[in-house]
Amino acid sequence: MQNMRLLEDIFVRDPYFVRAEKGWLLFLSHDKAADDSYEGVDVCFSADGVLWSEPQPALRQPVQNRTYWATEIHPWQGAWYMFVTLTGVMPGCGIDTPLGHEMIRGTWIFRSEKPEGPYKAWTEGPIQPMEHLTLDGTLYASPEGKPYMVYCHEWLQVKDGTVEAVEMSADLKQAVSEPFVLFNASDAPWSTGMYVAEALGIRFDCTCRVTDGCFFFRDKSGALCMLWSTGNGRYETGIARSPSGRLEGPWEHEVEPIFTADGGHPMLVRSDNGEWLMALHAPNGGGLERAHLIPVTITEHGLTADLTREGSLR
Repeated sequence: MQNMRLLEDIFVRDPYFVRAEKGWLLFLSHDKAADDSYEGVDVCFSADGVLWSEPQPALRQPVQNRTYWATEIHPWQGAWYMFVTLTGVMPGCGIDTPLGHEMIRGTWIFRSEKPEGPYKAWTEGPIQPMEHLTLDGTLYASPEGKPYMVYCHEWLQVKDGTVEAVEMSADLKQAVSEPFVLFNASDAPWSTGMYVAEALGIRFDCTCRVTDGCFFFRDKSGALCMLWSTGNGRYETGIARSPSGRLEGPWEHEVEPIFTADGGHPMLVRSDNGEWLMALHAPNGGGLERAHLIPVTITEHGLTADLTREGSLR
């Protein structure tokens, strides 16, 4: 019989939960800096949302990558698509970045007939411009049904990180527009920019601001809302709102974050009993990262979080 584990026993960054036909799926994002044995994206299964299986392969790549970050799974036009941020070497690209020469980082897309996989390459490279250091791509469908990839442009490259978007073709194969900026990290009053690149040995002439882990939902007023994270000396999560309900904004920001306990890269998931939960990882390092399920209530102006208890998927 397979060993089963509780969520508190599973190391995971950027947790992503999917309701499957016979239970729950939890997709695990990996980083070779933390464990060099990882070769792709794994998935755990739970029949009850409490006990989880050992990780099983969901994606295996023939090309070595340094990261498999920010895994997301989206249904689209009768299939399932995995968005995952890869970092690797592309000889001949001629791109110099703070990560090194000929290094690239962006969100690739993979496709499967089943949510648990296996996933196969769908795009030949990142959807975003190759010369940009980007991460944490997510799928947004406009009211007209147009697909967009919304992602974060790395503070490593632009210093004041941005959330950007690019329209995609209906088959999710390629970008069909130029990228456009939704907002900068510094637009949020609660983003103080205490995440200093010099601490990582990268010398910039300013304090840098991070954008990470964007996730969309609509509040009860119909406004388009986004959960996202930044580093303020520790990882924190807050909300941006587009009262127009449009991706183009303009975007407004809450004065204070909703989660400050060194955790982030959030998503929303609805439990079997109908309760909304914000899933994120915390703490943000040291090999101690675990998935947490925070009960939330969607309101007329974003959402409120109940930080006094841990939620449950069942």
